[in-house]
Amino acid sequence: MGRLATLGSLFLLLVQVGQAGYRDRMNLGIGIQAGEPTGVTVNYRATTNTSLDFAAGWNVFSKRPSVHFGYLIHFPFNTLIVDLSAYSGMGLTFGTNRFNTESADSTLYLAGRVPLGIELISNHLGVYGEVDGFINFLPDNKLGLGGGVGLRFYF
Repeated sequence: MGRLATLGSLFLLLVQVGQAGYRDRMNLGIGIQAGEPTGVTVNYRATTNTSLDFAAGWNVFSKRPSVHFGYLIHFPFNTLIVDLSAYSGMGLTFGTNRFNTESADSTLYLAGRVPLGIELISNHLGVYGEVDGFINFLPDNKLGLGGGVGLRFYF
């Protein structure tokens, strides 16, 4: 019983030390993303468990520019070596078909997005992957999927 209590206390200490180290780090991450969209990404970690996410770039598959932003809730698994967290949230994505040479439609589009992802942060470098579910509001109602992988430098 004493060994189990000691191991449990050691585990809690390691998690707390990892979280304290996380809070000491700057929380603004800027980087690149490949996927939908392929472009730049910014993430502001407001707390250990929440962040604001932004990306802007070119959608390779739908051949149009887009911007998305959202509010993410993180579920951290911190250790002394790396910060690992799963996350989910909600946000919006919007853009235009104006630059799609295969479409005469220059309609704006707007969709709600629900990202599900995982991010690993070590030595100020974050690597992440996510899958996004979309609910299009404009120009018509339909469901969609997106996502991507990316790298961010946190400072």
